[in-house]
Amino acid sequence: NEVGALAKEFHDFVNLQQRANRLGQAETRLVKIRQELDKKFGHYDVVRRTTTGILQADDMGIVKKDTISTATEELMIETPNYWLAPCLVALAAWINDQPELAEKAVREGIRRNDEKTSLFFALICRRADRKKACLQWTQRYLANQDEENLDRKTIIILDAFASGLIYAMIHNYRPMDMINFAVASSAIKHTIHGDANITDDVQSIRNLMNMNYDIKR
Repeated sequence: NEVGALAKEFHDFVNLQQRANRLGQAETRLVKIRQELDKKFGHYDVVRRTTTGILQADDMGIVKKDTISTATEELMIETPNYWLAPCLVALAAWINDQPELAEKAVREGIRRNDEKTSLFFALICRRADRKKACLQWTQRYLANQDEENLDRKTIIILDAFASGLIYAMIHNYRPMDMINFAVASSAIKHTIHGDANITDDVQSIRNLMNMNYDIKR
């Protein structure tokens, strides 16, 4: 019995030590993975924070436009594969009234990631109250979706589109006005946090809908 108890105690110790070793190995591996991710993608967070900073600085008018341009161009060089970098260059070019540079940068953003670039500029245009451009970018974003493999955020946007369409049908809108109202509903959903459906402020949707615009791919 004493020998059996010692054997059991020894086996328990071995099992405990093995688990501790595995835990240590897992923690070491996790640290390495985090270091690799930070090395590969850590600068992406800088680009995202810079985006917020540029929008705030432009709103307050306390940063020189040249400073904004310099910051975005440096990030463009430092993040050669990130889709948001050329979008920032385009944003700075718009702020500095440089349409040719803005157009080139937008094309590069679209080349890197058409879907995310379209959604980004839909939100930017909505924030700047550029309704026509917002609707065009929103339609481009929706046109990029794979109807057989939709992610969660796209489903929420499409739900807003469908809700707007149903509302327009119930209230006997003309066919084209139904589509415009639905598109406006999905555009406004970009500015609403979470899974909640579209705003119940119908007038805001109508104001956006009544802008004259052409549907462009």
